[in-house]
Amino acid sequence: MAWLNPGYGDKTVSKLFYTFGITNYMLKNGIHLNIRNGNENIDNRIKDLNEVVYGWAKFRNLIYSE
Repeated sequence: MAWLNPGYGDKTVSKLFYTFGITNYMLKNGIHLNIRNGNENIDNRIKDLNEVVYGWAKFRNLIYSE
């Protein structure tokens, strides 16, 4: 899961994220959680997501090349 600016400017999301333990629930259930600042350079966020997806697929032998 990629979450950009969790709770930024939204009191409801902030409560869900910080107060009600959604982060702990996700981590406890094996969810890969990536928290990023949506105001930062998009190239770094894209690189991070590509590495996560590639690593996930490679681990499961889903990467094929000729």
